[in-house]
Amino acid sequence: MPINELLRLIRDQPSPEIAWQRMLELFTAHKSSNLWSALPRPDFAVDKTKMRDWLQGNLARLAEPSGIYLGLDTLNMNAGAGTNIEIGWLPCDTLRNDTDWLYGDLQRGSSTLISGLYTLQATYSRPEWRSIFPFADYVVFLGYSGLVLREALSDFSASQPLLVAWGFHDGDMFILARTGAGSIKLICQ
Repeated sequence: MPINELLRLIRDQPSPEIAWQRMLELFTAHKSSNLWSALPRPDFAVDKTKMRDWLQGNLARLAEPSGIYLGLDTLNMNAGAGTNIEIGWLPCDTLRNDTDWLYGDLQRGSSTLISGLYTLQATYSRPEWRSIFPFADYVVFLGYSGLVLREALSDFSASQPLLVAWGFHDGDMFILARTGAGSIKLICQ
């Protein structure tokens, strides 16, 4: 899996559209297939705005520096009527790049759906994708969500410093960013 390259694109490529195109090139290099060009073009602006508002609604009253958990769920989208991301938080040392706090007693917020992830998965779930589905379900979900969440965080204003971790709710987790005082530092590790 080209995880380090994927994280580098999320961290270093300022344009989400260019980063997405480079991700598709990366996926093709690792799992050669003409199918990658069949993926629909996601609507970053719509997903970014929805995620920013969702974050604001869940975290508006956060009173102390906290770790924010954003867990991806590929299984409960229910034909676009379900959810694919959950949120939790816990006070922690936001200056440390670790995820140990994830194993504490997280406060939970509402789950939601990143619509673009549903649309993408609806495409790569078709029978012709069978041989590369596991790869696609990991890298597309992680890559696209990382881009959308970093864009949402760039417009998000938190009154407290945050350390944001994202990844699969039952698997790999990564530090996405650190926010504070109107700024965001992408970490992606």
